[in-house]
Amino acid sequence: IPPGIVPKEAIALTVGIDMQKHGFWFVVRAWAEDLTSWLIQYGYLATFADVEALLFDTRYQVRDSQDTMGIWRAAIDTGGGIEMDDDWTRTEEVYQWLRKNGRGVVFGIKGASKPDVKRVRIRIIDKMTRGNRPIPGGLELRFLNTAQFKETIHWRLSRKEGENQRFFLHSETGMDYARQILAEEKRRDRR
Repeated sequence: IPPGIVPKEAIALTVGIDMQKHGFWFVVRAWAEDLTSWLIQYGYLATFADVEALLFDTRYQVRDSQDTMGIWRAAIDTGGGIEMDDDWTRTEEVYQWLRKNGRGVVFGIKGASKPDVKRVRIRIIDKMTRGNRPIPGGLELRFLNTAQFKETIHWRLSRKEGENQRFFLHSETGMDYARQILAEEKRRDRR
């Protein structure tokens, strides 16, 4: 399937965004009910305004249809505290952006520092000063067990014709995307 075209079996589009010091890598995937997914688009965005346009304004054509689909959910990596020139970190910058632009569509994520039984653990960041209760509508982060998610992606890449949860690429996927997938290497340590 060409880039930018959503398979008719898809029920939702998701975006993963990896924040860099200057800009954002992103990937858009379409998902079927059986968790089969298709790469729709990937690339690099320069600014938060570009991220907003992708998340809230972009529509993708559904194959063999007049219908279009927008982004259902997105995750943005909140970074590892990349420092900027003015004592402000990219993490602080994305927290502010999420508070203003999350809209129940885009959520902040971080890789968990150690393996967890749960794939995703939610932690509330914004709490009231008295009582330590969550501020309604405040910032939440999702901590991901990245090892489990990487295992799942590699397992899905091995699925065969007729099996569910397959992981498809679009017809113009380049070596740049393949190199990023292949950059992951599983290593076992004594633990």
